[in-house]
Amino acid sequence: MPCVHIFIDTDQIQVLILVIIKTRGEKMNTINISQDIVPVGEFKTHISKWLKSIKEKNHALVITQNGRPAGVVLTPEEYDKVMYTQRFLDSINQGLRDVETGNTHTTTELREKIGKSRNNNT
Repeated sequence: MPCVHIFIDTDQIQVLILVIIKTRGEKMNTINISQDIVPVGEFKTHISKWLKSIKEKNHALVITQNGRPAGVVLTPEEYDKVMYTQRFLDSINQGLRDVETGNTHTTTELREKIGKSRNNNT
């Protein structure tokens, strides 16, 4: 579950959000330039070897085309973490936009809405 720290500098009206992803003691290893960047032709020729490698070493694989990065291969678990983090950050950004536009509710207003909703469902 991500841990979020929000620092607000009210003088500058800037917000810094730091997200730390905590997993079951696992972390994605950093990319090793000599081993984790492969041309697309080599990747296609030895695809099963590379897929096994990213799973065993828990690292991303950068695939190049014409000497430039063209794609990144991740384990399914890492992909899920990336997508979860993106959705989490999107929801924080939506909340910050809501605050900026005044789309907020007091605790009393929320309690009233929840109470009405519960009464309508019974």
